[in-house]
Parts: sequence; structure tokens; C-alpha cells
Amino acid sequence: MIKHKDITIISEGGVALAARLFAPENPKAAVQINGGTAVKKEYYAAFARFLAENGFVSVIFDYRGCGGSKPADLAECDYSFLDYGVKDMPAVLDYLEAHYPDLPKLVVGHSVGGQQIGFYV
Repeated sequence: MIKHKDITIISEGGVALAARLFAPENPKAAVQINGGTAVKKEYYAAFARFLAENGFVSVIFDYRGCGGSKPADLAECDYSFLDYGVKDMPAVLDYLEAHYPDLPKLVVGHSVGGQQIGFYV
């Protein structure tokens, strides 16, 4: 059985991103799953678990202002749509690189999660 753990990844500007890590015992690669606009990370949990069951570390996360990464008052935030690809997605990849430096990194994107990959990869 694959276990997961909830983690926090700090993005540019000190923004805390709620994330969930699925890690098998002997991973062969690490996969970052970028969600669609305003889609909570839990939507991708079954896919992340499937990847982990097949030997891939996988991480799902909520973009700034969404789901578990939503601050108490959104009106006080100065977030833009581009922050997803310019700040948040790179922070998740940096986390994987720091914790799994010897593994190949892969990125899977849904909707904006795929469109903005070009901003940082």
C-alpha cells in the first residue's frame, strides 16, 4: 500500500503551497502533476497513487489562492494567473530536485498545468 504525506512547498514570495507526496520505496523517477485552473489537488490523487504504485514518486499541489493554498483573505492577495507557471510550478520542481536529486524528473499537466510548463522547463 502506498502512503502519502501532506507537505508544504514554499513558492516565490513566501507563498505556502499545500501539496501531497506519494512515494514508493524504490522510486525510478519523480513526477510533478500540474493541475488545471482552480482544480483542487485531491482531484489528481488517484492518478498520483497509481503512479506511486508503479514506482514513481508523485506530487500533487494547489496553486496559490486555490484549495489548501488559499489564504484567509483573497482580496489582500496580489496573485496573477502567470504566477502558476512562473512561481508555483518551478517551486514544486525545485522541491523534487532537492529531495530526489538522483531521479529523473517528469511533468504531467492538465489544462493550464500543461500550457504553462514552457515558462520553467
